[in-house]
Formats: sequence, structure tokens, C-alpha cells
Amino acid sequence: MTDPSPSLDASQLQVARYVLGGRNVAAVGAAGCGKSTLLALIVSVARQRWGPDAVVVLAWAGSAAQLVGGQTVASLLHVSVGDVSKERILSRILANPQARGTIAAARLVVIDEAPTIPGRWFDRLEYVFRRVAAPAMQCRPFGGRVVFAAGDPLQLPAFKVTDTSTPKGAYMERAWDDTFFSTHGVVVELVGQHRQAEGDPLLSILARLRLGVCSDEDVALLNSTWTDEVEEWSDYQHLRSRGCDAQDYNQKRLAALDGATGTFSCRDEVPQPEQTLPVGPHTCSVPDLHLAAASLVTVKVGARVVCTMSFGAVKTGAHGLVVSFVDGVSVCCKFDGVQEPVDMPFVKFSVMDDDERELGCRWQVPVLLSWAVTVSRAQGMTIRKVAVDFSCTTWTLDGLVYAALSRAVSLSCLRVRGLTKEHVKVSQNALAWYERARSELVFRGL
Repeated sequence: MTDPSPSLDASQLQVARYVLGGRNVAAVGAAGCGKSTLLALIVSVARQRWGPDAVVVLAWAGSAAQLVGGQTVASLLHVSVGDVSKERILSRILANPQARGTIAAARLVVIDEAPTIPGRWFDRLEYVFRRVAAPAMQCRPFGGRVVFAAGDPLQLPAFKVTDTSTPKGAYMERAWDDTFFSTHGVVVELVGQHRQAEGDPLLSILARLRLGVCSDEDVALLNSTWTDEVEEWSDYQHLRSRGCDAQDYNQKRLAALDGATGTFSCRDEVPQPEQTLPVGPHTCSVPDLHLAAASLVTVKVGARVVCTMSFGAVKTGAHGLVVSFVDGVSVCCKFDGVQEPVDMPFVKFSVMDDDERELGCRWQVPVLLSWAVTVSRAQGMTIRKVAVDFSCTTWTLDGLVYAALSRAVSLSCLRVRGLTKEHVKVSQNALAWYERARSELVFRGL
């Protein structure tokens, strides 16, 4: 293979050669090591070589999928929030010619932010790809397709996954081992740094935070970037640990914006008792519709918003500005990367049981205010100006502080408030995984 790009470092080039040469690769490394750039290049070359239908690009969260021009795992598998079995998913895929055709045509499966996928869903994804493959290939992971997974186990974990929880992350699953810890695959550490400049004080702090190490000096230096309690850094993208704290900040910014307010109240539909499906081991009698969409959305012209459900050319996770609205009917937004403003009417958000039967639905406009977003929604982004307020809560997660602060390109473009050493946590499972990869000699660090 010829050198695909002179801008890639040695470790990125090695991954590109492996993947385009037909080998499964899990590319891991610190934030800013160039995973996204590498992913984009591999996808581009593979599509030119094999055609667009031969490359499937996936992520777990809609915001992550938006960043890489892909789709969510749930979208590919035609499931929603239910915990349906892999056998049932396969049955539905086989009965759907379009869904089956998409999976059957794939030669390369690209998965961004792979460690954020719940382990059971990585197992289901692998199972479906393998069982849709030709019989002779069903003895190989993913049915013999080339798999390129990118991410960092030391950043945010999969939803509700901790070191002590029963659910595990994708990298702890047997399907992951079969794919990358085997004759079919390899794990490569990307060792370059393409986000922060060499010598920037933030770089060494992040290296320590990634391993769960945080000194008093580090905390003091970071908090010194936001000493004025009045200054809100309104031209910065704000990050918060919890959704409720992000919402509080967004409502504060909305109140300060001039102009009329557009109000959008949800419309809920829940079957009447005589229509409700029988309650079994995989059903929930009362759907929790607030998990599907907000009960109330308020906007003004000029408000910053994020799309919460793909709509036409606008994908989940896309950011934009409100340009107009019809109160209680629709909101028109100009989204980043989309040429024309898009009118966003009420859309249907469904809550399903574990067998993918609808328990209820909520109709709401698919946007939320986004002057502040959660750290999880921002994972994978490079943000030129970022402000992170930890003073809102003592609640934290493994890798949360590192994931938040590593969005910044330099210490001078970062504002931090309320950080304590207690906020800094690291997954011992993730650290052990890195040690295992090195000890089993499947880890290629250049």
C-alpha cells in the first residue's frame, strides 16, 4: 500500500496499512492522538476502492455518529431502546431485505468511540454481521469483514457501566477478544498528539488525569483559568457533567437573549388499559416518556440548539441556530454543515419494551438548547474555546474530567471552575485492559 497521506504519523500509517490490507484493528490512545483523522482517511480510501456501500460507519451515540458521518448501532440494527435478544434482532434483519442488504454488502465495519458501546450490544452487532455472512465465513468474527474500532477505554465508559457493574464495556467482551485479540486482529496504540501543541502546560496535566492522577498544583492551575465569578465566557462552548446542569445554564442564556419566546409542549400518547400489551418479563407497564424527549422546549431566534433526532439532511447531534419559529408548531434552524435552514416540526419519540413493542410515544420538536452540553455529548469533539464548570455537582464518572478537559486545544483556551481532586476518577478495568494488551503482545505501540 502506498503512503495514503504525508500528514499521518507513524502509528496512524501502521493502522491504515493494517486495515486497508484486510486486518482487524482496535486503534486506542489518548484524546487528540488522531483517531478521527485516521478514521476519515480510511473510510475515504475504502469507499474509493470498494464502493460506498461496502463501508459501514457506526457509533453508539447519535452525537458521535454525527461527527464521523455515520449512523448509530441501533439504527443499523433497526432497534430502539429495548433490550431485545441477538436472535430476535437477526430474525428481523433477515426479514427486512433493505436491512439485510446493507449488512451483507459491508466489507469494512468502522466503529468510532467503540469503548462507549455496552458490551452486550457489541456482542449483538458482531453476531448479526457474522450470521448474515456466507456460511463459509461464519466461523470468523463479524463474518470475515474487516473491522476498525477506534476509541480510548480510559475516557467515558458505556452508559451505566462501572468497574463493579454487571454490564461491561465492549472491550471486556468475548466478541471483542475474538475480533482483535486473535489471529484476525491487532491492537495499536496511536501515540501522536494532534490537538494540543508540544510544550503546552495542558498536555502534561491531561497525561496525568488520564491515569487518574491529579495533584493540588494541577487543580489550582486549572481553576485559575476561571477566577472571575461574574464572567460567564459567553463565547465559549460550555460543558457540564449532568444534563440538568446543562439545562440550567441554557435557560439562563435563553433568558438573557432578546426577543419573543417559542414554547413547544409535548404531546404524549399512551395506550388505554384495554389496549396495553400484556405485561411479561420483558415489558414495562408504564412507559417513562421523559427519557424519550423533553416535556417542554423553549427557544428564541438566535438560540444555539442541537438536533435530537435525525430529520432529513440533519443528523442527530448536529448543532445550529434558531432563525425563526411558529409557536407551538415548528422551529426553523440553520444547522452547521447544512446549506439551507430546516423547518423542524413535531416528530415522534417512541418508548419500546424489550421486544421492541411500542409502550407509548411523545411528540416534540427534535431540538434542545446547546450553549451547554454534557461531557458525554461532547466526547470526540475538538473545541476551540471550552468552559467546564464542575462546581454544580460532586457527581462524577470514571474518565469524565479527562474527557471534558481534553476537548480543549490549549490551556489558554480552557476555562475551568470548581474542580476538585475528588472529581478525578479512572477505571481500573481500563487500566488493566491496557496492561493485558501489552502483556499478550497484541499491542503495537510505535
